[in-house]
Parts: sequence; structure tokens; C-alpha cells
Amino acid sequence: MDSAKQRRRNEELAAPFWHWWPWLAVPYALLTLILLQHHYLGDTAAYLLDKTYLAAETGHLESIGFVYPPLPFLLLLPWPSLTWLAVITVAAAGWLAALLLRELLLTNLPRWMIVIIASSVFSSPGSLLLGTENLPAILGFVLLFLAFMNYDQYVRDKLIYHAFQSGLWLSAAFFTTPEALYFLPAFALLLPFLGDQRDWRALFAAMGVLAFPTLAAIGIWAYLSWLFTGHATFAYPAFHQYTATETDWLWSFPIYWGTAFILAARAPVRLLVHLVPLVLMVLFPFLGLVSGSEVAVLFTIFAIAGLPRHIPSWGRWVLLIAALGQWAVAMPQANQTLKERGWWKVGITGQADNRFAIDLAVSRQLAKAPPRSILTDDRQTYKLVAMTGTSKPFLLPANSLFAIAANQPAIFCPYLLLGNTDNSELARFDRKAPAGMVMEARFNQYTLYRRRDAPPLLYHYPMR
Repeated sequence: MDSAKQRRRNEELAAPFWHWWPWLAVPYALLTLILLQHHYLGDTAAYLLDKTYLAAETGHLESIGFVYPPLPFLLLLPWPSLTWLAVITVAAAGWLAALLLRELLLTNLPRWMIVIIASSVFSSPGSLLLGTENLPAILGFVLLFLAFMNYDQYVRDKLIYHAFQSGLWLSAAFFTTPEALYFLPAFALLLPFLGDQRDWRALFAAMGVLAFPTLAAIGIWAYLSWLFTGHATFAYPAFHQYTATETDWLWSFPIYWGTAFILAARAPVRLLVHLVPLVLMVLFPFLGLVSGSEVAVLFTIFAIAGLPRHIPSWGRWVLLIAALGQWAVAMPQANQTLKERGWWKVGITGQADNRFAIDLAVSRQLAKAPPRSILTDDRQTYKLVAMTGTSKPFLLPANSLFAIAANQPAIFCPYLLLGNTDNSELARFDRKAPAGMVMEARFNQYTLYRRRDAPPLLYHYPMR
């Protein structure tokens, strides 16, 4: 009878879910519109566009490389542009917000408390930051959330298709974000401790069904990597830029600890699953998360998804205090991140940053250059390549001629564009112009050289 009531409750929530999705995406859409109007481009978005332009214009998907999760690039291929990237990112952010709100509505919390908890999660600057410029992170969290919910459903009902669905969502998450690699073994190893699993054959069957889709995805990706590069290993190092510290998981997520407190009193077994991200954060500091905002969203997802359906009255006060604490802790940290990225000035005040205006003016001039005439390492100049809107004017490391041209740039290309030249084959030209070339301009973190007989590229642009 209880399961029948729950099914009816789920059916009642299913229809409104699709109505909430676009409405919850509105705040992300409005901020994204402001950023687009001021031509703001974040680092992750620039990475995606740079590689997608290259793959779309060369017809070689392998030019993206096997250190990047491929799903975000594949979603961009139908229409490689900043506008389409913004649409996908906002849609994923609204999807995640709708899923989390649906979980809150499934509990017995009063509506006013749900509003407070939801606002502390959805409207924080960290969440808005991810939902406007970081497609891999926000889409990966959607897929991880769906995997977790199906896993939790299998633990409750012991229906094997929930385990398989969880594995399918995890395999999709693997192609989106690197931290999915860590959740598969964690979920599989926890199965013997969750519920009554007296038949070891059924237990191993469940573990196999859960792991099969992701292991198949890993095997296929490793084979393709070996086929095209000769190396079967991939670690997604392109997104391993952030190292988590104790303050990220110990003090920064009151709502996560509030849920843990309730689970410890009401459902100790489910507490094991709730602690998975905490254990992973301690054991694997390089989890694949690139910012404190991503860490916050990951813990928040587990906090809301782990809430029991029936929360006692004392638990409501715990969640209320935790939600208020979430605001108090998250806002200063997120604001600092937004200011460091220049997002605060553009997204909140609506004032364009001078750096973006300079890069935009230069990229429009670079777009007029002949094909493959600008030698550059897009591992440093990816943002300018992305703002140009095409990879055609550039000779990039994905091209087999790049290594040869890097030795004598003036012979192969009339122009040389340098960025942050650390760990680049072009680093030696940062202080000394290549033979046969002269410096044309130095702006922001970039330097442009041109061959002596080549026409200036930036003659309409006032250099400083």
C-alpha cells in the first residue's frame, strides 16, 4: 500500500517537473545573457569552443584529444558557437535545479522551509557561476545525481534494473566529468553493506550489472586512445586544476552535515552512501574538480538526495540552521572566486572588463588572417582562438606540421601568437623574437610576432 501511495506521489510530481525546468533556468539564462552581451568567456567555455572548432573544421574528432571528456564537445558539434554552448549550459543548470527541487518536495518539509533550502542552494554565486559557464561540471552533476538516485532506489527495492540504470548514468557521467571514475568503485564496494544480501551470487550479479556500462565505456575510450595516440591511458588531466583542502569539506557545507546528522539518527545504513564524496575527497585530493564552487555543488547534491522522506520535527530545525549556515559560509568564498575571474564586474554590475574588450577586438582582426597563417599553441591561447570563432587562421599542435614549424616559425607561418608560454614549445620566443620576425603587438598576456615581409594584422587596433 505504501509503495502504491509513493507511486501516485511520484506521478503527481512528474508532470510539474517539466514545467519547473524552464522556470528554474531563468536566473541562469538572464545572467548568461548579460555575459554574452559583454562577450565574457570563461576558461572552461573557451577550452570547449577551441577544441570543438578544430574538430568541426578538420573533420577529425580525435583532434580534441583523449585528455578531455568527449560528451560536452559532441553536444557542441551540431552548432559550434558560444550561443549554443550557453543554451546547453543553462538547460543543464535548470535540469539539475528541477531534480533537486523535486527531491525536496518528496519530503514532508513545509513549503516555506523548502524555499529557504532551495534558495541557499540554487541562488548562491557558486551555483550561478557553474550554471552559466561550466558545461562539463553542471552536466556531469546532473548525470551523477541521476546515477545516485537510481543507486539509492536499488538499495531500497532491490530491483536489478535500477542498478543497471545507475550504471548507465555513471557511464554517461564518465564521458562528461572525471570524478565519475571514482564513484563507480565506491558504489560497487558499498553494495555488500547495504540491505540484506545473503546470496553472494545475487550480490556479484548486482555489482556486475552496476559496473558493466561504465567499464565498457572506459574500455572503448582506452581502445580509441591507443588506436589514435598509441597510449591506452587517460587521466583527464586537462580538468585536474584544483586541489581540495580540509576547509572545503570540513566547514564549508553545513547542509551536508545537517543531512548526515539526520541520517545518523534515522537511517545509519544510508549514511554510508552519504559519506562517499567525503571519503573520496580525503583519499583522492585530485578528484577532477576544478573549483571550490564545484566541490560545493557536489556536496549539496548528496545533501539533498540523501534526505529521508520523513524528517522529524527536530530534523527540520537542523536543516533550517544548516541552510542559513550555507548562506553565511558559501557567499564570501563564492564572491571571492567571482571577483578573481572578473565575472562579478560583468555579471553583476553589467560593466565590461577592459581585458575582454581588448581580446575581442584582437580576435576579430585575427579572424581575417589567411588559413594556417598564425602559429600558436592553443593550450595557452585557447581563449583568443575561441573568441575568433574559428580555428582556420591558426596552425595548432593538433596539426602534424606544428612541431616542425615551432623550430623555424618564419618559414612556415607569417605570424606567431604567444600566450602564457609555460610548458610550451614556443616558450623560447617569449623574450626574443624568432629569426625573420618582429614584434607587432603585446596585449594582456599575449604577444604577436609577424614576419618582416607580412602585412600587419592589427593595423586597425590601437596597441599599447
